[in-house]
Parts: sequence; C-alpha cells; structure tokens
Amino acid sequence: MRSSIFDAFEREIAKPIGMEDYRPSDGQYVTGAASVYPAYPFKMSARDLARFALLYLHKGRWQDIQVVPASWVGESTKAYSQSASGGYGYLWWTGPINGVAASVNLPGGTFFAAGFGGQYAFVIPVHDLIVVHRGPHSEGGSANLRTVGRLLWLILDAAKFPDIGPDATLEAAQHPLATGEALTKALTGKTLVYGDGTTGGPYRFRLNTDGSTAFLIGRETSEFDTGTWSIRENKFCREWKKIEPRQMCLSASINGSTIQLFDHMGLMFIEARLAEE
Repeated sequence: MRSSIFDAFEREIAKPIGMEDYRPSDGQYVTGAASVYPAYPFKMSARDLARFALLYLHKGRWQDIQVVPASWVGESTKAYSQSASGGYGYLWWTGPINGVAASVNLPGGTFFAAGFGGQYAFVIPVHDLIVVHRGPHSEGGSANLRTVGRLLWLILDAAKFPDIGPDATLEAAQHPLATGEALTKALTGKTLVYGDGTTGGPYRFRLNTDGSTAFLIGRETSEFDTGTWSIRENKFCREWKKIEPRQMCLSASINGSTIQLFDHMGLMFIEARLAEE
C-alpha cells in the first residue's frame, strides 16, 4: 500500500505502541539544494518520544508484539561513520558523547537520536533507562550535547549509577579562577591543546602575543580558522571568523599546565593543556 512516511509511521509504529499525540499532519517533507532527497522531520510530544525510545530499548518489541524487527534495531544503532559527536548509524548516534569537554560519561551500548531545536532521546540499555529532552534551553537557543549531558549527569548521579564522570561545573572546580594579569601571563604565547582522542583531533588554540589566534585541527595541524583573543573582566575571550558561536568569554581555572574553561552557565567548555608550541 502506497502512503506517506507520516501515514505509515502512524499505522506501523505510533498506533501499535500507543502514542497519544502523534498525527500524520505533525510531519512534513522539506526539500533543499543540499540533497535530491527530502528530509521528513516529525513534531512529537515528550511522552510519545519516550514511547519510541522505549521501543528501541526493548529491541523493537512492545509488550507481546514485535513492532520493529530486532535485527533492524541492532543494525540501525551500529556506527558506520565517526565524527566529533561519536558514531553514526541509521539516524541514531552511538557510543560515548564525551567529546572534547565531557559533561557525562555514558556506558557502552548507549545510543541516542538528536532532533531539531534541542530534541533528544537517549537509550541506555546497561541501566535499562531512557531519557528524553524536548524544547529549547531556558537560557535561550537550543540545547546541545554538553547541556543535555549535564542533565544526564544529574539524573544518573541522583540514581547513584557508577562511573558517570566528575562534576564538570564551575561550582565543582578544585582550583580558584585565574584573573587579570595572572590570566594574561598564563595564556600569552601559549597553545591550548585538547581532544587528543577525538575524531579530527587534537585541537589547538594558538594564542599569539599580538592578540591574534589560530584554531588548528588534526595531527597535521591544518589551520581551520583565525581570530583574536583577549582578557576582559577576568575572563578569556575569543572571536572567530567562522566558528560558531563567533564570540565567547569563558572563566578559567588553571592548575599547572592544565586549564579548564567554563561558559556563562558554569559548565565546562574545554579542558586543555597549556603548551609552548
């Protein structure tokens, strides 16, 4: 029977698992110059998204009905490519989301869907747990993996799950913030190196004495972007030509050759080593 993706989803998945809010009119095809194939985003309530995540947690089975073949669940949640955000399967991200500034450590076998505007569905089989996030962050703009990772850390910490990683907030920083002249002296002429084990890493901020900076990527250290840096109101500020966000000021905690940078919400943005390069 020929039908739209949205009608088929209602018939084959939404109704069998008892979704309460989904309607085929909640989806639309979106075309653009980037691809000959349309995108097909869905609007979905938190409780319906949670049901969909639970379906995948149970390997496609809902009560006594195999709604999605277990073999497809296994195939679609296996990584076929790698990026800085982890592995990617068939519309599912796989593996750890630690990246270059981990806000949570998740166990092996975790996979998640990342939708438009800060929509996330995490499936954590080791803990028999799903977590969904819907809606923009309260500070404005969309949530990202660092901020949603913080939410996951708080949930896992409250449930006393092990090995979730340290508290990556400014509140938990073990060393005082560097300020003023001391911060300028510590950073001038240095290179911040981080992300050694990530895809595309390591990454380098080169902080030149004239206030210019360069962002270098990879082991061959190719230049990705350039900009400027300065110390303003006891914070490290940088401005790029193309990296988003273009402008950002960060609080810095320095311990020997290690620096931790925290964003305006007090969440760790980068943990790097200070090198003479």
